Amino acid sequence: MENFKNEKETKALAEFRVATAELYGDSTPGDHFLIRWLRARNLDIEKAKLMLQKYLEWRAENPDLKLITGGNWIAPKFVSDRIKIKITGHDYQGRPSKVYPHDLNTEHF
Repeated sequence: MENFKNEKETKALAEFRVATAELYGDSTPGDHFLIRWLRARNLDIEKAKLMLQKYLEWRAENPDLKLITGGNWIAPKFVSDRIKIKITGHDYQGRPSKVYPHDLNTEHF
């Protein structure tokens, strides 16, 4: 576990990880992902867990948002015709690694 602002955050993060373990099964999120929920609820574990559960339910109801989670997202034709992005793989947390051309022209937007 990485060190955060203080010992209180580090302790709350360890407790939050245990409290939310059943939400993820084998897929364990990183500390930086979890600490956001705790900070948003002033380190209140129950409130943060409820907020995280609602977020996960919302993500399950909106499966088209796979870009954020590194799924097989395909850009709309309008975007793919103008910006040639190459997904080269995924980082250690499963997020897509992208390569953008150096001469990216955004005047179409």
